[in-house]
Formats: sequence, C-alpha cells, structure tokens
Amino acid sequence: MSVLILQGPHAGDAPVPLAMSWAGHDLHTVRYRDIGALVAGLRAVREADDVAIVVLDSGDLRGAECRASWPALRSALDELPVPYIELHGDAGEELEPWLHPNHMPLATLITPRDRLSGYAMSQAIVARRLGGGALH
Repeated sequence: MSVLILQGPHAGDAPVPLAMSWAGHDLHTVRYRDIGALVAGLRAVREADDVAIVVLDSGDLRGAECRASWPALRSALDELPVPYIELHGDAGEELEPWLHPNHMPLATLITPRDRLSGYAMSQAIVARRLGGGALH
C-alpha cells in the first residue's frame, strides 16, 4: 500500500522534501500547477490499486481563475475511493466551507507558515491509520 501526496502551488514556497516512505508504506509525491492537474491526480487514484490514503496539500485554489473548476474538484473528492487528509499553511484555505464536498477529509490540518509540521502530523495520522513500521 502507498501514500499519495498531491502538492499544489504555494506562492513563494519551495516544495517540501519528503522521505521515500511513511511508516513502511511507499510515498509518492505529485506536484501540480493548477486545479485541472489536481482534479486529474485525484481521479487517477480511482485507477490505482495500491493507494491507501491521499494527503492533499492544495495550495491556492480559491482564485477567480479556479472558480469554474470547483464543481470538477468537488466531484473528484466525492469519488475518491480512499480517505484523504487536507493540509493547509494558513487558516481560510480549507476546502469544506466553500467547496462543500460530500466525502469529507479524515483530518484537516492547518499549520500557519509551517508546512513541515503539517507533514509531520500527516505522517503520524498515516502511521496510526495504516499501521506499519517506525516513522521515517
């Protein structure tokens, strides 16, 4: 089983470097540049038979240029066959208040200006949820 991290664009932030595995589970990170690529990444999970959980580091999706794609994003989340964790660097970025998905996240983590802590918490949730070895 594997963990999929979908990392969106963050203004001024470099991508967060991550280990190759979390709690003994393979870790795959996909960076996307826009909401269309995020939707495609979420939909691809339906075809993958080894993804056990998704960590969604969505970045900035609330801009006017994204608004037309919100229904597609909501649909992709609702059709996601595995649990997901939302990870945000600032309050007000969480998806539920404006996207209203039916498939709610396992956890929503908000770590102001400290995405590394958010990833550490996500890793702990994955370890507890999926079991496995020590955190790497």
